[in-house]
Amino acid sequence: MKVALSEVEANFLHHLYATPFVKIKVGETTIDYDMYVDHDAFSGSLGDIHLYDLIQYPYTKDPRNFDEFETENKYEILGLSNVDQKNTLSLDCKFYSDTCPLKDTHVTNTVKLYVASIKYIFQFDLMLRIKDYFFERLLDSVTDTDPYESETTSNLEAKLIKFYEKSQVDDYDLKQENAIIDLHLEAENPCIVIKARNHYTDEFMFLLGNIHVTSELHTVKDKWTLSPKKKVRMSSFKIDIENSKFYHNNLQMGTMDMLKVDFRQLVFSELLEYIDPLALNKAFCTDLNFSPITIQLSKVQFTYLMKCLDLNINYDDGMKEQYDFRKKIDFTEVHKIEDDYKTMVFNINMTSVSLSLYFLNEFLSEIVCQDLDMTVDRFASNKNIIEICSTALWTFGEECEDTGKKQVITGPIGCGNLIYTDASFYNFEVLGNKDLKSLKIDKMK
Repeated sequence: MKVALSEVEANFLHHLYATPFVKIKVGETTIDYDMYVDHDAFSGSLGDIHLYDLIQYPYTKDPRNFDEFETENKYEILGLSNVDQKNTLSLDCKFYSDTCPLKDTHVTNTVKLYVASIKYIFQFDLMLRIKDYFFERLLDSVTDTDPYESETTSNLEAKLIKFYEKSQVDDYDLKQENAIIDLHLEAENPCIVIKARNHYTDEFMFLLGNIHVTSELHTVKDKWTLSPKKKVRMSSFKIDIENSKFYHNNLQMGTMDMLKVDFRQLVFSELLEYIDPLALNKAFCTDLNFSPITIQLSKVQFTYLMKCLDLNINYDDGMKEQYDFRKKIDFTEVHKIEDDYKTMVFNINMTSVSLSLYFLNEFLSEIVCQDLDMTVDRFASNKNIIEICSTALWTFGEECEDTGKKQVITGPIGCGNLIYTDASFYNFEVLGNKDLKSLKIDKMK
C-alpha cells in the first residue's frame, strides 16, 4: 500500500468543552506499507511538521471561558529550526511475529527514525499537559474502559497489590515482557527554545548538534523492598548529543561538546500499575553526563535566564483543573502522607560548568564548578529533594594581561592566587601545576 498526501492538518479539542487545544500541521507526506507472512514493513516521510498551542494562555485559563476572547492567539510549539531547510522526519519500521527468523532475541519490533531541522519551544507545564492529553486520554479512548472516569480511593485499595513477606515477593511473577522495541534515532541539528512564557519574544535557543538514540534491555536488582536480590527487567534509552551551542536572541553565549543521557524505566506489565509502590520502586531514572560547559552572560541575560528557569520549574501556570488530563490513578490517597514514594530520579554529572558574567561588555567575574554531581528525587506528593555535590568551586576576578592568568577569589586550599583556566582546567585535569588527585579534595555538599 502506498499513500501520498500534499498536506495534513488536524485540530484537537478539549474532550468535554470542545474548545481548541492544539493543532498539528504536516506538509508533504508519503507512506509505504508492505505485509509479509511473518512480518510487516512500514516506512514513510513527513515534511513541514508544525504543532501549535491554541489554548490562548494567559488570556484563557479555563476552557469554559474560551469564547470570551475573539482574537485567536496561536503559539508555535514545534516547527522549523532553519527556514531554509525542510522539517523532515523519515521512518522505517519492522513489526515481527514471534516466529519470524528476522527478529533478534529480546526484540519486538525495530524502529529507525531520522529527524532534521526540528525546533521545539519548551514550556514545562504545557509539555506535561500535551503528554497527558495524548497518552492518558486519547489513546485510552479506543479501549473498552472510560478514560475520563476517575477511580475512587476504595477502588484503588481493592486493586492495590501488597506484599508483607520476602517469600511473597520471591514467588510473585510480575509478568513483564521479555522484549523491547529496537530503536535507532538520528536527529540533525534540532534546537530547543526556552522562554519565560509563549507570548514572550525574548528567548534562549539551544542548538543540540547531532543526536543519536538507541534502546537496550537490562535486568537489575534492588527494586523490590523486601527482596532486593530479585531481578526485574528495565528498558534503557541511551542518548548521545554532540557539538551543542547556546544562544540568546541569536547571540552565541556558550558551548558544550558532549552530553550522554541514559533514561531507564521498568519494562511494561499490566500488573505494574497496581503494584504497591512502597513494595516495588517504579520510579523513572535518568542519568545525564555533561562534558565541560562554558557560558557567558550579561546581567540582563542572567536575570532573564533565572526568570525562565523559575517559570518553567517552580511556577504553576494557574490553569484550571479542567485542563488537567491525567487519569487520576494516584496511590498517594491510599498511603499515609509519611509513606511518600519516588516517581522520578535524576542523576546529573558535569565535568565542569563555567559561567562568565559581563557588564556593558566588560568582564566582571567567572564562576566554575568542577566535578559537579546533582541528584533530584521527585515524590508522588510533588515534593522534590535536591542534593548537589562539587569537588571544587572557584570564583575568578580580573585576568592579568601579561601572564594570562586569572585572579583567584575563592578556591580549594593550596590553589594559589593566580591560575590558568585553559582546556585542561575545564576538563578537570589539573589544579594550577598540581595533580588534583594529590590534593585529595573531598566533595563539598
